[in-house]
Amino acid sequence: KNWQDFLWIAYALAALLVMALIYFLIQRKNKEPEPILTTIVKQPAHIIALEKLDNLRSQGLWKTGNIKEFQSELTYTIREYLENRFEINALESTTDEITRSLRQKDFSTAHESALKEILQIADLIKFAKANPPEDIHESFLDTAVRFVEDTKNIHSKEEIIVIDEHGNVVTNSQSISHE
Repeated sequence: KNWQDFLWIAYALAALLVMALIYFLIQRKNKEPEPILTTIVKQPAHIIALEKLDNLRSQGLWKTGNIKEFQSELTYTIREYLENRFEINALESTTDEITRSLRQKDFSTAHESALKEILQIADLIKFAKANPPEDIHESFLDTAVRFVEDTKNIHSKEEIIVIDEHGNVVTNSQSISHE
């Protein structure tokens, strides 16, 4: 026998190598891509509200004549805080609906009157074009900060939420306590 008698073995090995290479390339192409994960740090409601109120104070919108814009931002921040802190539908509710919802949450009547005053006067300014005294705006801002400080949940923690590219929550854990 000579080397040409064994040539078929070389062809068979070459064919096997080509098939293995094709299989490897197809598997690599069809491999599911790594999911794109996004990490979101969700701050406690009082931290978010206090930052927004501080930012609102630094803007001084009422000092430049933007009273309606100031009152809108102030009430939105308070409503957003109520929604996140007490888990009520405050952004889309009237002042009376908010106070009724808060009564079901064991909410203090002292806080209720301060909250009601801010929201009702802000509604008058925004919708009835009332013209309140100049010092009321900063006073409302101070009242809002005190309200948030007095009603904050001292046991709330920062949450770390990881979501995939489809918006599905992958993990949800708590981290740092904010007191």
